[in-house]
Amino acid sequence: MLNKEIFIGYTFFHPEKVQRYTGADTIYSTRKGKSYILLHVDSLQKEKDILTIVTNNRHIIKKYDKPFLINSDRPMMNTKYRISKYLTSVFCELPIDIETRNKYFLRIRQLLLDKLVVIENRLKKQEKNRQTTTYIKFSHSRRTWYLGFYIPCSFCSDVCAYVMSRNRKVCQNCRSKMIITPTPLPQNVFKDFSKVKQVISKRVGVSYTKKVLMDGGARKYAVTYSNLQINKQFKTSKEQERYKKGLKTASRVIKINGRSQIMELDQRYLFPNIS
Repeated sequence: MLNKEIFIGYTFFHPEKVQRYTGADTIYSTRKGKSYILLHVDSLQKEKDILTIVTNNRHIIKKYDKPFLINSDRPMMNTKYRISKYLTSVFCELPIDIETRNKYFLRIRQLLLDKLVVIENRLKKQEKNRQTTTYIKFSHSRRTWYLGFYIPCSFCSDVCAYVMSRNRKVCQNCRSKMIITPTPLPQNVFKDFSKVKQVISKRVGVSYTKKVLMDGGARKYAVTYSNLQINKQFKTSKEQERYKKGLKTASRVIKINGRSQIMELDQRYLFPNIS
């Protein structure tokens, strides 16, 4: 039986600068010995005869400056075998001892297989703007490497730190081209927020109607007073005039959805017959 031959080649790829290196975008950072070593996702296809590995680590590129050949006794190389060979070539160059390699090899390979399944499922889903990272983080002796899959951006072919639903593949710089925030629907100014309340005060001898209005767009509140009636049998006219004047300048605290809102009463929302 003829052996199946496949080449493994490394390619240096330094992405463009991004605005921030937080969250999933830490893969672009090169501080404190960080680097990524990613297997091109197209190399996992069974008909491909080369494994392309993309990295921004110059030390690895110096060793693997030319593609090298590996053999298999199987006519077809499945995904698990290809990921194993990718991981073996990476571990042979990282500054870690053989005991550490044997300790973490199987675990990291399983994480990469699981990550590949999650990526494929995310691309097929039709949810809004959910995202899934394309890599896993491996740290040893104050050094950090990002192992995973190279999925080129649909706009600039840069390294994608994550993929999104509806088959969207974008880097941080091109993310704004893919996500479109819909314009909110216009809202009427000062909608009725609560029922009309009739207030009767025997202490000051007045009664009036009170209503709370809300501006949905600006998130502002206003209180309107109307239908002022004065009962002269309770208070003198001088005290009633003093109460009218207090309504013009007073502040009111109202509770909306359990929260207190403090507002200055505007002349436009006071009684039309108060001068």
